[in-house]
Amino acid sequence: MNYVRSANSFRFVKILDRWVRGAVSSVKVALDGRRGRESSGPPILAGGPAVTVSKCTLAFVVLGAVACSSVSLRVLVDPTLAAGEVYAVRGATSRHWRQPLQFGGFSTRQTRTGESFAWSAGVFDVEAGVRTQPYRFVFVADDGGEREVECRSRTPILRHEDDDSSWEVAMGKTRLTCAVRGAAGGIETLSLAGTGVNMTGSMGRGDGRLTITSLRQVPDRNGRPRTLPGVVGYELRQGSRVVGSVDLLDAGYVYLAPGLSPALRQEVALAATALLLFDPE
Repeated sequence: MNYVRSANSFRFVKILDRWVRGAVSSVKVALDGRRGRESSGPPILAGGPAVTVSKCTLAFVVLGAVACSSVSLRVLVDPTLAAGEVYAVRGATSRHWRQPLQFGGFSTRQTRTGESFAWSAGVFDVEAGVRTQPYRFVFVADDGGEREVECRSRTPILRHEDDDSSWEVAMGKTRLTCAVRGAAGGIETLSLAGTGVNMTGSMGRGDGRLTITSLRQVPDRNGRPRTLPGVVGYELRQGSRVVGSVDLLDAGYVYLAPGLSPALRQEVALAATALLLFDPE
């Protein structure tokens, strides 16, 4: 099996899974076909029979056969980035194995992605709590300069588990905060918040502030844009100017706009690295 292709499919499965769990506003139902009995979870289709639908079938419905085709998908980015730098990412699919992430002359070292964990409390087999995911890395710029970055995401959840079934659903926005230690010792912050369908955030402050918005469109097999039910990339702007984008599909791609100053180019690359390592479950 082609490893890059399987990574691409895995990302789609995660996107579709988050969409099903978040957009339906109830929790999935499971059928035990061998015994013909329904689990205790609430049904996806209220008032209708419980059904099992493969995620590949769901992808066909949502994307018009894009997700399950053999065509390599790329996120649609601002056309001004075509004249800039485009780098394939290495290592994003193995971030949990503490491997360095690399694109262009940029890389990470001492990458540590902590296990996602949750605390919760409740009654009647239903618990409310928070799922937390930490990660940290040292960003290495193409000029050899290094900056330490430490991130943590938090998502409020509702969870149920018994002998027959288990489910977990997000009950609010996921919030990511990253602390970036500057070369002079100061601390800069990257923040991002939203659902699996839409994420927005920023990095820095003042005139140099970068704004971050999620991207959700890919071309179908006829070249027409199709909007996915999940985040598959990010766009970074400084004011009204697009300065970069991140493509989360396949092994990942990073776009840097043409004509960036060396300092801004490094800021965009650092933000892209933090976003590539962010894994909203």
